[in-house]
Amino acid sequence: MRIILLLFSLLVWTQLPAQDTILRQYVTQKVNLRLKKERGEVLQNQNKVEAFVATESKKIKFKKLKLPLVFHILYAPGKEYPSEKQVLSQIDALNRDFSQKSYRVKHPADTLEKFAQRVEDTEIEFCLAKNGPDGKNTAGIRYLQSSRAAWASNDSLKMAKIGVEPWDTEKYINVWVTTLADNVAGWAQMPGGPKETDGIVIDYRFLGIGGTAKSPYDEGKTLTHLIGSYLGLYELWNDANPCQDDLVEDTPIHNGPNFWCTPYKHVSLCSGYPAEMTMNFMDNTFDACLYMFTSGQKLRIQATLAEGGPRYALSQTEVKCDKNGVLSEELSTLTENKSDASLPPFEVKLYPNPANHEIRVLIHSDVAQDAEVEAFNLLGRSLFKGKYAITGTQEFTINSSTWPSGMYVFHVKTKAHQLVRQIEIIHN
Repeated sequence: MRIILLLFSLLVWTQLPAQDTILRQYVTQKVNLRLKKERGEVLQNQNKVEAFVATESKKIKFKKLKLPLVFHILYAPGKEYPSEKQVLSQIDALNRDFSQKSYRVKHPADTLEKFAQRVEDTEIEFCLAKNGPDGKNTAGIRYLQSSRAAWASNDSLKMAKIGVEPWDTEKYINVWVTTLADNVAGWAQMPGGPKETDGIVIDYRFLGIGGTAKSPYDEGKTLTHLIGSYLGLYELWNDANPCQDDLVEDTPIHNGPNFWCTPYKHVSLCSGYPAEMTMNFMDNTFDACLYMFTSGQKLRIQATLAEGGPRYALSQTEVKCDKNGVLSEELSTLTENKSDASLPPFEVKLYPNPANHEIRVLIHSDVAQDAEVEAFNLLGRSLFKGKYAITGTQEFTINSSTWPSGMYVFHVKTKAHQLVRQIEIIHN
């Protein structure tokens, strides 16, 4: 019966996104397997990492750490690329997620499965690097023109003659931002890999908040997931061996990634049919429905950064942070003419958030088109459905006075777009 219910919930929810929606694809596991095959020392290194983390986790003393980022943005002439404002929004998103500052109970499983009791501030903070490898003040956002329209996941973009080499990987978290082939969202190099390719690669459509980021992945949580991998967390599923443990005690075993905001009770097909932690940053649901790391994941991250761990040198870096996010004159010139319109060609806004007895829905479209709007609670029940002819900016109100307090997911679909927005209802 559980399997039947699971398949039914998947059937209902997988029909919600429009056909042109690009589902986020991570290839961290594939890259890690490739490195193990190409370089024998990677497997040995990672075995040592696991032995160290297992031992260190028993005696870990948590520390507050600040880690510097450098963004290498490779763009082709005439193509979109993120502005410096968008990059800074990504750093804000990382600090929001790794600190759990925005955490609230949002999903029935938070309470019913006691997931809320496992939420933890990792005590890791991120900043934009202020000085380069030569010690001089150099903006940590680098725009580099490339002749390639898209890059494969073979790390060629990290080579000097083809792409751009990383800054010292023991002092900086290197993030390459570009257009990736085959609709790949990105990958991270797990601890124990070669230094010359260490870092994270992310497609420009999944970086930061707004700008070039595409819904439903426009809240900066793709890089949160990838930095989790970079700092030693395994994804909650395993492509090669379904139901393999992620080596974190307080995360349920997943038989595969989840791609949509899932209702309760979404269960794993693994032994015991545990309810899956679909809101964990190391799963793959829409950004609106990802919002937690656990105590066990914090333990693993901190052990990876502890003395003797694979990322210890990074935790001791002397790289200075750009506290104010002030960019160099060169970067300002590059991006001063970029459009910063308050509304892109198609956008949906819900307000106030949290709402009470009514929700105001604003839809903007540069071209005339019909939009279907449907609202669901986190049990998967549809509470509202409507169709609207949109031209320019239009606004309407939904009566939510009878909706119970809690989180709700809005799906807005046209022939060309699909957006997901989340709102909270609080009745005084």
